[in-house]
Amino acid sequence: MVEVIGNVSKKEQITIPKKLREKYGIKDKALLVKQDGKGLLLKPFPTPSDE
Repeated sequence: MVEVIGNVSKKEQITIPKKLREKYGIKDKALLVKQDGKGLLLKPFPTPSDE
């Protein structure tokens, strides 16, 4: 697994590196955030037009 560093801004916004946004098609989409015992999982939230 490749680890990539992102940033959290003063406004508590997360920056996802461009390489990962392109790989997973994240652009102007809502993200589903899940928490487990190991950390956070961010996934693109499907919209009706994606299905």
